[in-house]
Amino acid sequence: ALFIIVLFYALIISTAIIFYHTLLPLLFLLLSLALGTIYDCYGKKFFGSDFTLSASVAFLCLFGAATVSSKIGLLTIIIASIYFMHVLFFNIIEGGFKDADNDKKHGAKTTASALGVTHQPEIRVPASFKALALAIELVTATFVFLPFFIYSEFQKFSYWYIQVLILLIL
Repeated sequence: ALFIIVLFYALIISTAIIFYHTLLPLLFLLLSLALGTIYDCYGKKFFGSDFTLSASVAFLCLFGAATVSSKIGLLTIIIASIYFMHVLFFNIIEGGFKDADNDKKHGAKTTASALGVTHQPEIRVPASFKALALAIELVTATFVFLPFFIYSEFQKFSYWYIQVLILLIL
């Protein structure tokens, strides 16, 4: 398995070097691969490893953007930030809740375990864990709505606020 992983890393990096003749896509790709590898090897062994995985996905998003343009704009950073927050929510909240008892039993250092989420003898979800889930979703929602307010192009459409209202309802 290690041979296959190293082989595919070499293929991915070689392909990026061949097709993209600038340093920026390669830098984002290497950061994504490095952070993903750290999470795969040491995830749940150190507190906050969820941020490593989330950053890996965000850098992968930036890699895709950098292959198209050498200029990474604010909208691209906002989209990468949405990916970051989305993966963070899935890993900390959904994955943490799902694996709470097993993680605690095996000594994993997860946010859910640290905040006291348990399933046995009954499901217990502390207010701090709920607040964290809400905070992550609030930050994600802020990133979703941000472009409507910082880019005047959106406001040129006569009914742009209806789009924002529909997004808010959804």
